Amino acid sequence: MEAEGTKIADLVRSTGVSRDVLNKLLKRPDVTTSVENAILIASFYGKTVNEFVQRQQAADIDKAATLFGLLTPEERNMLAAQVRGILNARASLAS
Repeated sequence: MEAEGTKIADLVRSTGVSRDVLNKLLKRPDVTTSVENAILIASFYGKTVNEFVQRQQAADIDKAATLFGLLTPEERNMLAAQVRGILNARASLAS
């Protein structure tokens, strides 16, 4: 969290993992959490659980795909529309 500048409130809001669970994980390194929580926390950072636990760097495309998976269907549609808009604008500027 420190390396990324992440606040507990950001993780709680984005992942749904409770503040109590996150505080416990931060204060006691020997404590574990459920697989579901681990997946949500790792996904927040754009990584698989294995990458997160092993502190591996994920490729940018993998990070984007993992984060995309955390979005609701409506949010995915909005993001896809925004990306299409960016690509269309780029194509217009290039021509």
